Parts: sequence; structure tokens; C-alpha cells
Amino acid sequence: MNISDKSRIRVKTIAAATILFAFASVAHATVRARPTAIRFGTESLGSSLASHTVTLTNENDKRSITISKAATSISQFSFSAPALPITLVPRESLSVFVTFHPSSALAYSGTLEFTQANGTVISIALSGTGSGITTPPTAVAPSISTQPSSASILAGQTATFNIAATGTSPMTYQWSKNGAAIGGAISSTYTTPAETTADNNSKFAVAVSNTAGSATSNAAMLTVTVNSEPLSETAVAGVV
Repeated sequence: MNISDKSRIRVKTIAAATILFAFASVAHATVRARPTAIRFGTESLGSSLASHTVTLTNENDKRSITISKAATSISQFSFSAPALPITLVPRESLSVFVTFHPSSALAYSGTLEFTQANGTVISIALSGTGSGITTPPTAVAPSISTQPSSASILAGQTATFNIAATGTSPMTYQWSKNGAAIGGAISSTYTTPAETTADNNSKFAVAVSNTAGSATSNAAMLTVTVNSEPLSETAVAGVV
């Protein structure tokens, strides 16, 4: 092997190492899940244990991360979360509530998986055991754990309001504007149409219901302003 061949091999090796390092950096997880595993213990058939909370945090300081979808591997584990996809800005968190409702007297194991827009999957291990004693299920009325936040936009823009609620599924949502129900606004997230200054100081709230009762969120205020750029002035010599 001559010197030229050795040089080419060295260049290829360095290039391959550089590519591997680059991919390792891109693949480095920037979304942290806490906890990484949930053990529900033993639960009677036909009932469900209290919800456990899983929190996803975007730990990247420079870019936003989009969570495009979430799913559990088996039906005995279910979750309640804001409507997806949802984008987390740097250091923003998302809370998801997971419950266990066994259908047979056996041990269950599964996963809750979140898929990012880039295809990366975040997995939380789930486990629990069903007992042979059947207990009639007791529905839990909704409770709003995350209230909608007020928003400020420019005229012509849209605003998005989110809530999170716990309680027995299924739960229904109905958003209202200034006390009037908004047609089609029936999820945990609501995005307004392009607003005008006439919508300034409008109040948005949501009612969450299930078979056990209902809960209404606090009202979030929408502020709509006009983008008024200062007018430039031209000075004429000798004129004050």
C-alpha cells in the first residue's frame, strides 16, 4: 500500500467519524420524560387507579420541539393530554395523565409512546395487575389541572388556548367566547379565527363534562392591538 492509498483511507476514516458524531448529536434526546416508568400496583377489575402524571420537557435551549402523536400499546392503559400535535418552545413542559383499568385478573405491562415530528420516540414503561374481585367503576368528575392562559395578538392574527383536565374518560369539551358557545370548539385546545380589534378584551373559557359532572375553566382574556409603526419625519433645513 503506497502513501497515497494510506492518505485516502485516513481521510475516509475521519469523514466517517465526523458523520457518526454529527448523527449522534442530532439524535441526542432534547425532550425529557419524567418519570420514565409507572407502576400502578394492583387494581380491582372494572375500576381504575388514580391518574399518574407524565411530564415532557423540552430541554433544548435553542429550538422548539413538536410532539406529533401519543399512544399506549394496550387498551388497559389510557391517557388524557392536550390535543396533538403540540409544539414545546425551549424549556416548556407538557403534562399527560395516565390511568390503569384492568379487564382481567392478570399482570399487564405496556408503554406510553410520544412521537416527535422528526420521528424520535419517547417511551414510558407502564405496569399494573388486575385482581379477581370486580368492583363497579366509580366515575370521577372532571377537574381542570391547567387553566387557559390569556393571550395578546395583533389584529389579523389567531390565538390558541389550551387546558388540561383529569377525570373519568370520555370527557367532552365546549369552548365559549364571552359566555356564548363556539360551534365546533370541542377539544382541549381552541384556536380562534383571525381576530380584529372588535374582539379586544374577549373572554374565552371551556366547560369539561363527563358522566360524573362538569367543570368550567377560568376565563382567559384576549387582547387584540393594532401594529402602529411610528411615522418617519423629514426635516427641512431652516424649518423648525
